[in-house]
Amino acid sequence: MNSGAYDKILFTQSKIQNPKSKLPGSFLTVLLTCFLLVSGCKSDQPDPKLQEQVNKLQTENASLKSEIELLKVQLSNPTLKTTPSSTANTTQPPATVAFEDIKGVAAEKEITQLGQLGVFDTTTGKFNPQKPITRAEFVRWLVRANNAMFAGTPDKILRLPETGKATFSDVPPTHPDFRYIQGMTDAGYVIGYDEKTFKPTQTLTREEMLAIKAGLDHRGPFNSYTGGSPGSWTDSDTISKKYWAALHFETVLQNKANIGRTFGTIKTLKPQAPVTRAEAAVYISAISDSVGFTTAEAALQKRAGQPLP
Repeated sequence: MNSGAYDKILFTQSKIQNPKSKLPGSFLTVLLTCFLLVSGCKSDQPDPKLQEQVNKLQTENASLKSEIELLKVQLSNPTLKTTPSSTANTTQPPATVAFEDIKGVAAEKEITQLGQLGVFDTTTGKFNPQKPITRAEFVRWLVRANNAMFAGTPDKILRLPETGKATFSDVPPTHPDFRYIQGMTDAGYVIGYDEKTFKPTQTLTREEMLAIKAGLDHRGPFNSYTGGSPGSWTDSDTISKKYWAALHFETVLQNKANIGRTFGTIKTLKPQAPVTRAEAAVYISAISDSVGFTTAEAALQKRAGQPLP
């Protein structure tokens, strides 16, 4: 074969291997290569190296033909699923929770489950389970937990405003927790410290926690309460009167479900005692829709497509 013919073979080979070259042209170059080999080589026996190149080009040509046929099928049937990604499992795995200070804590399971639902700002480092929780932080957790547990149930979701008129003077639209606090307020829940202030950085007390969540469990405001101090604790008379209606709902209508889950059987409520982050996590790990409780565990099983118990 003369040098000019050999150069043409190398040129056509590079065109076929170049991914930017058009597919139809590759067939012509293969045919041209074979023609040059036949016409330019001696009539005795072809060069083994050249024959190897031809075999390689023929293999690539067959592969290209297969790809074109597949493309034709896909174009004629757009709904056909032919790629692995189209049949992949779209279920999102739960977040990895790796708090370094919750091992062995009574609330370890609830903290982990709520972390997997995205309730907390982070799922690594220190959780500080025994640290008191603030009023703003509790409402943030509660709203996130509610919206995660009742995902797919629009009438149970709390809408989160980004802007608008603020109900509380100490929680303006620029406050980082404005949308959670204002969201609950817009939904009709009474969660303020009083009518004009929320006191977001103040430590949450037990009676405040009970009252805020009781409204969400009840799914609406409470009717006027004319009874006495609710509950049968030895210190029931120390409960702030503005929380009596909410605690009556918790103790009578919910049979102390939240209290028992969080504090166990107790003789004294200690209504003004600070709430720890671990206690708050257990308390919001089950939220009612006025009919029954939905738990963080059930929400995770539903998200994973697993059957509920």
